Amino acid sequence: MTKPKMTQAQRKRFFLFLPALVCGLLIFSGRHHFENHFGSSLAQADLHIGFARLTDTERDIDETRAITDEVASEAGGIDPHWLKKTSSPPIQKSTLVALRELRDRIRKWAPRCDDGILTYHSCPYPDALRHLGLLCLSGDFPSCEQVRESRDEQGRFWRSKSFIGLENEPLPSFSSSSGRGVMAYLIAKADQKTASDWITYIRKNEGRFCPDVRDPENQCRIRAYFWHLAWQLNEHYRFLEGDQALRYLGFLMVRNEENKRIGHEKAYDLLGTAETIYLLREMKKRGIQISDSDLIDAVSLVLHQRHPENAMLRFLVRGADEETARLLISQCPANKPFPRVEDGWPKYDVELSPKSAGHYCIFLINLLLGSAK
Repeated sequence: MTKPKMTQAQRKRFFLFLPALVCGLLIFSGRHHFENHFGSSLAQADLHIGFARLTDTERDIDETRAITDEVASEAGGIDPHWLKKTSSPPIQKSTLVALRELRDRIRKWAPRCDDGILTYHSCPYPDALRHLGLLCLSGDFPSCEQVRESRDEQGRFWRSKSFIGLENEPLPSFSSSSGRGVMAYLIAKADQKTASDWITYIRKNEGRFCPDVRDPENQCRIRAYFWHLAWQLNEHYRFLEGDQALRYLGFLMVRNEENKRIGHEKAYDLLGTAETIYLLREMKKRGIQISDSDLIDAVSLVLHQRHPENAMLRFLVRGADEETARLLISQCPANKPFPRVEDGWPKYDVELSPKSAGHYCIFLINLLLGSAK
């Protein structure tokens, strides 16, 4: 008995169904790949901690556009006369000399622990890696080595080499700001093996920086900025060859913690945004293709306009000019504060503290001088 031939209508339905079937299989495969590597079902994946669900990619992009369009609109509304009025000439020779002298004086008293790792007020200092990474990227190569030494044989990074193996501390063994420090190191040194080992460890650890059970502030989680940077670094250096998961995670553009308005943060959140922009700019200098460069410029401009006395934010917009140098000279303490130093950026302020431990001042002076020497 011969099989009946398919009618024209049946053939049309079949060829319409076939692409849908293939697409469904690809989606299922993508879900399976994502869950295996990141230990989280797509139904539970939380955008607030930096994961972009494959099924929600379009929504994520739409949300990001809504946020960034608002910033771009605000940047476009900044009075060009204000920009011109507050501009400044390049740094004068006498000011360059003053900056070098200030940096030399700060280096003599900026506190360090017995193992040589920088600190502010405790040993070991839990935020050392963030500062070491920034110093490394500004040209301070001994700081680069101290970042590299902060990882173990598994590829896992700790807060500093002094914290390696300390699992039972009150603080979790890593943090988002420490992650920014490691990214700064990877940009500076193009250390592809370290990058590959680290990302591999993070994937094995269910997409977290550290496995700490006691983590009340959720410091081990990975925020959106990290995947955005990691994705673009991987596109350039291919430390994870052919990896597409980073691409999906990288759809989340840099934005503030509350996922509302960029640049309305205070203190550490504001500083984190500024530092992330700095990392992106340094990537671009090294020939790494950066997505949304115009948006990053708009964010920089908005932040600078809101906080004109912030030296870092001014530098991101205007570069190394005389006014930024004078701001640093007026805000950075040349002598060790008494009775003790504090974190460089107070919790409720956006300017340098008069009791700064000096390391962040050294980093900013390096930026203005274009060298750590």
